[in-house]
Amino acid sequence: MQELQSTYKAVDALLKDERGFTELVEAVFASIDKDGSGTLEVSEVEEYVFSSCSEMGIKQTPDRSTIRSVFEELDEDKSSTIDKKELAKFLRSLFEEQRNHLAKQLTKARKII
Repeated sequence: MQELQSTYKAVDALLKDERGFTELVEAVFASIDKDGSGTLEVSEVEEYVFSSCSEMGIKQTPDRSTIRSVFEELDEDKSSTIDKKELAKFLRSLFEEQRNHLAKQLTKARKII
């Protein structure tokens, strides 16, 4: 339960710290934007996903069509690229979902104890 609490606190703190969150977005964006264009192309996202999966030892990676489908959802302005604002919106939503999931797990764990 302590691990759940510490993870929840870390995710919550990140979401409340605009400066820290912006720095995270900048770092993630820079690690994906290999050509330094200031936007993410689908090929850069594919390379990042495949590389990340490989580094983590994940053998069953998402296929290109799945990555492209998610890319299209993130590309709100339909520019065929993802900008920092679109990535930030996605990451914020992802971390909010994680925080909500952790809160539910903590509530469930407290009921058991």
